[in-house]
Amino acid sequence: MSAAPWSVKGIDPKAREVAKDLARRNGMTLGEWLNTMIMEDGDEDEDSVVPLGRRPHAGQTVDRRSRSRRMDDAYSPNDDVWLRLSASVDGIARRLESSEQRSTAAIQGIDQAVAGIMRQLEGHEVAGKTYGRRIDDIAEELKEGHRRLRHFEHDTGPRTTDALSKVEGSIGGIGSRLY
Repeated sequence: MSAAPWSVKGIDPKAREVAKDLARRNGMTLGEWLNTMIMEDGDEDEDSVVPLGRRPHAGQTVDRRSRSRRMDDAYSPNDDVWLRLSASVDGIARRLESSEQRSTAAIQGIDQAVAGIMRQLEGHEVAGKTYGRRIDDIAEELKEGHRRLRHFEHDTGPRTTDALSKVEGSIGGIGSRLY
């Protein structure tokens, strides 16, 4: 017996997929599953095995649809499997819908929170503009006050100096008379 890899030609793709699926369900590779199936069939009553004739010549037409139907019939699950599968799908659908409802509620909550934050930011922006205008007004008033003070100092500075000089002279004169 050779340990070299081998392939079987002429297997219907649908039959190959069915075999792969059955192997996957049993937690095996396709090769392991085929070995198991062949060995199990070989261990059973060998007298009941009827060898099949050779495949008809490739030139003969084969009705693929009827062969596919035979494969579907051979591997179609019974009603119990369909009921379990249907119940499982229904359960998944319920969980999915529940999850979708929770997600929708969460998204609506987030949307409302974001809208509230946006309203607050807009309010702060309006208040900031109002405060900015008020600060600009105060700054203008301060500038005007400084301008007026400089003007006052400029106008009254020399006169004040003259007046203070006169006051000093008078005080000095009074002081010299007293002493």
